[in-house]
Amino acid sequence: MSDTNGNPKPEWLERLDRLDASHVKLMTDHELFVQAQERAWERHEKWLAEQERAWERQNLAWQEQKERDKILDKRIGDLVSAIGELIRGRK
Repeated sequence: MSDTNGNPKPEWLERLDRLDASHVKLMTDHELFVQAQERAWERHEKWLAEQERAWERQNLAWQEQKERDKILDKRIGDLVSAIGELIRGRK
């Protein structure tokens, strides 16, 4: 390599130029990597928020089902008791 006057560059200056170019590439690659990671985290946080809402809906559905089960258990218990009373009354 040579400078603008056509004079050859010293070896240390050529090495410095290569090092500078390598550093620029490294920093560019790093910046792209960081941006990709930030986008991935944003997607993950969005997914996690959606999962939280789904878990809340599922929990609410389970609570509602437990209430329906209690009502059904009581009705079955009342029915069995009524049948028992009916059978005892026939004897």
